[in-house]
Amino acid sequence: MITKSENSQLKLGVKLGYGVGNFGMACITNAVVSYLLYFYTDIVILPPLLVGLALTIPRFWDAISDPLMGLISDRTQTSYGRRRPYIFWGTPLLVLSFVLLWYPFGSGSNTIIFSYLLIANLLFTTAITIVGVPYVSLGGELTPHYHERTTIFAYNLAFGMIGGLIGMAMKLFSDLLHFQNKQMSFMVVAACLAIPSGIFLLLTYFTTKETIRVKETASKKSFIKILKTSFQNKSFRNLAIAMIIVNSGTTLAVQFLPFMLKYWVKLEHLLFPAYAVYTLAVYLGFPVWKKIGEKYDKKHVLAGAFLCAAVFYGMSFFMFRPGAVVMLFVWAVLVGFCGAGGLLFPFSMIADIADEDELETGFRSEGVFYGINSFILKLSLAVGSMIGALALWLAGFHGGEVQSAASIMIFRITYVIPFITFFISAVIIYRGYTLTEEKANKNKLALKNINESP
Repeated sequence: MITKSENSQLKLGVKLGYGVGNFGMACITNAVVSYLLYFYTDIVILPPLLVGLALTIPRFWDAISDPLMGLISDRTQTSYGRRRPYIFWGTPLLVLSFVLLWYPFGSGSNTIIFSYLLIANLLFTTAITIVGVPYVSLGGELTPHYHERTTIFAYNLAFGMIGGLIGMAMKLFSDLLHFQNKQMSFMVVAACLAIPSGIFLLLTYFTTKETIRVKETASKKSFIKILKTSFQNKSFRNLAIAMIIVNSGTTLAVQFLPFMLKYWVKLEHLLFPAYAVYTLAVYLGFPVWKKIGEKYDKKHVLAGAFLCAAVFYGMSFFMFRPGAVVMLFVWAVLVGFCGAGGLLFPFSMIADIADEDELETGFRSEGVFYGINSFILKLSLAVGSMIGALALWLAGFHGGEVQSAASIMIFRITYVIPFITFFISAVIIYRGYTLTEEKANKNKLALKNINESP
């Protein structure tokens, strides 16, 4: 049970200290989401279906490891806190595993390359679990305030967007190296991204304190029973299903963008500038969506952002044309503004759900909820990657070759139709989300009264 005063506000230094860690997380995860499929299909020349399998199989392990890591951190009691020790000790493993992803062994042997990618991805996704679940859980319990939680994750996202921008520049950096071996270029850039990313994560460890104390951590019930209880929460179940759908569509779009710009729009060199414009639009959109979120319930604002994004992604089917530079950047601005709304609210909504769950069960279990959410994000990565790999296979894609008109049409359809379908489906699902601001504040008041009772 949280025992911190309700009227205390977070200091700017705490917000900055927490947010800066996401610079490192987003840098390496965005590089993986944006280019790992591209790297292994278009540069290493591994068959798309094998790459898709290697990116999908580790999700079976994540289904256990992510919520389990959340439960472990919920039950951890040290003088350094529940979450921070895992950030400190897990960061070196995360840095190493990220670098290994871009060093494929077994040149010429698809079996060996596939096996290596699978093992390296298992190691990487485990490291992400060890660091990422406690990191996000830490943000969820830094403050009990309904809108202040949105603010802390706004700082998290602000730093994350910068880190993600650096990760998206991975291909640009590799091109600037002018190595004859493109694999070597990616390998060197991976190492250069990994080290500062680790440093930023460690900065979170050294600049934050777990000021919210918990009298009771996660219950001593079995792991399976805790998972079952978590999904019995209607709001969380609703949010989880919607986020799987949304993030699958987003992952597919992000991973397919390099193929679209290279083989259809013929503006591959503008990938990073377009993402930079997108990032700027997200930053400009944050205060607008935050202001809207203070007036209306988060679920309604989130649904509006998703509908907006679906419309503009649909427009990309017509806006993306060979050599259409202006249309590319107009599209980046529109999608970035909508993306700000979609990014801003889900993490703070999970913290609200943790309050509701504590009121019902008597135990604080942010780690479990954020652990399940971490699995959802990685499951979405796998779903998006597999859809992308299947689309490449259906298109008869062969890395480095000129693609047929039929193949390019499959690229265009894959880029647009699943995204629109997924996002509209999420909007429909969100109608069942029941945790309004009024209800969330009542939950906090009830928890406060319980904590203050003798």
